Amino acid sequence: MPKRQFARNKTKDIRSSYSYRPQDTIRNDEKVVYRNLFVVFALVLSLSAVLYLYGIDIVVGLSDFWRGAFPNSNIVTIDNTEQTVPVAAPRIDPVSLFTKDATVDVKGWAQPGVEVEIYLNDSLVSTVLVDKNGRFEYTGMSLSEGGNTLYSFSIKDEVKSGSSDTYTITRDSIAPILTVHASDVISEPTPHITIAGSVDEKSTITVNEQRAILHADNTFSFDLSLSPGVTQIAIKAIDLAGNEKVETLSATVEQTTAEPTPSE
Repeated sequence: MPKRQFARNKTKDIRSSYSYRPQDTIRNDEKVVYRNLFVVFALVLSLSAVLYLYGIDIVVGLSDFWRGAFPNSNIVTIDNTEQTVPVAAPRIDPVSLFTKDATVDVKGWAQPGVEVEIYLNDSLVSTVLVDKNGRFEYTGMSLSEGGNTLYSFSIKDEVKSGSSDTYTITRDSIAPILTVHASDVISEPTPHITIAGSVDEKSTITVNEQRAILHADNTFSFDLSLSPGVTQIAIKAIDLAGNEKVETLSATVEQTTAEPTPSE
């Protein structure tokens, strides 16, 4: 029987190979890398600064150049104009359209922080600041006799709103002209008297504090009941501005004594 033979594998020496570079060469390479990074960073920083300071001007200039060189090309134009924010018109509180007073107080609402210009008869009377609650006020505005046109505007950052509602205030300091005449005392069916008259303008008419009807032609007529004796009568006319005119007269009703009934 043949003998088994075992072959021994000879182990080869495995040696690690590496290269050696001097330390100075490595440092020089690092310097080159750092220098390149610094140059790139400086270029990026410079480009960012130029775009920040002159970016819009450059884009607009390039756009104009491109439009001139290629007039038929489609170019989007950048509008660098600041957009103005609209300002709401103020609202004036309702005022009396007829007054006998020489002045009027103007109050109203507007955006907080804006200024309100108040105009009377197309002349600027005052500029007031709106408070944080949106209220403004101007007291003691003088009125002219007759019609006065009142309106206002809001202003913020030189932007002016549209006009507020316009009010026409009529100042009338003259009392109405009241003409009165009375009939004779009428006994039947009960004692009364008819008071009639006229005024020169629309007014409220009262006879002893009782309302009389004023007709379209500014005339009136009122039947007043009388008691025995003397009755004082006050006829008052109050116009739309509050001016009063009073006329007085008196009427007498004779007192009658009942005759005694004869007894049987």
